[in-house]
Amino acid sequence: MGRGSTDQPTDQRIPENEVRRDLDLFLSLANHDLQAPLRTLRSFVELAAEEHPSPFLDEAMAIAGRLQRLLRATLTYGRLPRHRMRLRAVPLPVAVELGMQRAGLDLSERPIDVKLASGMPAVLADRVLLAMGLEAILDNALRFAHPERQPVITIDAVAAGDRIRLRIDDNGLGVPAADRQRCFDPMVRLAGSGRAPGDGFGLAVVRRACDMMRGTCGMADTADGLGVRVWLELPAVPPGFEAEPTDI
Repeated sequence: MGRGSTDQPTDQRIPENEVRRDLDLFLSLANHDLQAPLRTLRSFVELAAEEHPSPFLDEAMAIAGRLQRLLRATLTYGRLPRHRMRLRAVPLPVAVELGMQRAGLDLSERPIDVKLASGMPAVLADRVLLAMGLEAILDNALRFAHPERQPVITIDAVAAGDRIRLRIDDNGLGVPAADRQRCFDPMVRLAGSGRAPGDGFGLAVVRRACDMMRGTCGMADTADGLGVRVWLELPAVPPGFEAEPTDI
């Protein structure tokens, strides 16, 4: 062993700025170099299925679709910490409407009953993050709708001290109480009869968005015992805070 050598371990940690740079590079590559081949592959499979209908090609299209959804969800989750957050007084009806638009929830085309309470207040939030969280919750409510019931989604808000709790109830398949907490972890998919395949990131996006906005989230039973309630608790708007415009 030469002069000056040491048996003490050296600090090999990568600087935080390099970690962020590498993550940005990965997300950029994933966005451009993975999505394009997947779209091409799915197009080729669809063309082949039109020429030669086959259950194997149908399954291949379904797999390609799931891969696309998983990739989009992974990119969304990875990009959340880089979002430039703007906390403003966001009217909850505006955020809900935007979340419905993002989820593709067109009430004129689908047999869905959405009951939105009147007089819901504003919350201190980032409108984009809140809409993304609501999009994920609404998408889950539709994805896990009960096959024998018309989907009903009830949305209201209650004050809890200096915070506002937004409650979204559905009448779908529900979530066992023992599984509710881990549903907010990334890559968690619940198995069960009648469950459509998910990407495992929906409620993880909700929790990360809530954390960024100094909020909390969770699941509970609905008042009638059907489906599940997802709740978001966010700060109430302090006096003098700038309000968001009410347009969508």
